Amino acid sequence: MGEFTYFGREICFDPKTFRTFAEELSEIRQGKGNSAKFHEVGCMIEFSISVLDRKTKASIRVREFQAGEEETVLSASFHVDYDLFVNALHAKTMQFVDELAGVDIA
Repeated sequence: MGEFTYFGREICFDPKTFRTFAEELSEIRQGKGNSAKFHEVGCMIEFSISVLDRKTKASIRVREFQAGEEETVLSASFHVDYDLFVNALHAKTMQFVDELAGVDIA
């Protein structure tokens, strides 16, 4: 078991990207899809889930711009329990999408 913490400023997520992620999770649960991907606006932070024969892998990739240097990249993948992870994430995601629908975005 481990933990990953990332601190960043001005990280923005597009509501449409979040809704798409929720739809992709629904497709996984219905057996119609095998992957879901969520990323922030600049695609510097990406989270994805892939399912193959009910073997589920979650991945995270964080890129950090370094002025005058090569980009720093941190990535990790790990296997997760399909039922516990995908179903719990889907429930939380759908709850957030419902709450997001009630927010007036100017």
